[in-house]
Amino acid sequence: MWEFISQKVAFYAIRHSRKHDVPEQILKNFKGVLSADFWNAYNCLACEKQRCWAHLKRELDHVLKKKRSAEFAEFACQLLTLYYWATSQRNHGKNTRLEAEKQLRELISKEYVDLDVLRLVKRLRRHEQELFTFCARRGVKKDNNEAERRIRPAVVIRKVCFGSQSEKGADTTAVLMSLFQTSSLRDENFFDFMQNMVDKRLQN
Repeated sequence: MWEFISQKVAFYAIRHSRKHDVPEQILKNFKGVLSADFWNAYNCLACEKQRCWAHLKRELDHVLKKKRSAEFAEFACQLLTLYYWATSQRNHGKNTRLEAEKQLRELISKEYVDLDVLRLVKRLRRHEQELFTFCARRGVKKDNNEAERRIRPAVVIRKVCFGSQSEKGADTTAVLMSLFQTSSLRDENFFDFMQNMVDKRLQN
């Protein structure tokens, strides 16, 4: 199940694939900023991106809880210090982004031996220009929590009803979820929203 939302529109798609072909098809010619987690299916998109700091911070916390590595603890501390500094300075715009990216490059260019640090360094190198977009682009959030929250009801429905048993059923579910969440994003009553859509359709 895929979900793409903006401030006023939600679009759900149910596909057999979790690969790049889905966002590539749906977001073809997209020129905005894509806020997403670190799933590699989004790497192929040419648009500007903001990777989710909530996912990154949860992973840091998870590793810190399961192991006692001084090197990882120091690495996580420096990375989070940089994040909170960028957050506090974000009103300075492009200069903050450039400085944050510079400090990030310095952090990930050091020599490490801890395997979890090396794994994260590899990811951060791949996305080093996609972590501080929020500093320079007004309205861009530091995470994709909104999308995570809005896809949860659809995931619960799928779990309870065991998913769609046909392509038509999957398409119908995606359409209904798209309409319902779009009306929610616009703070409109769902039935009024649908009535207005039907009226406009009939008028045209």
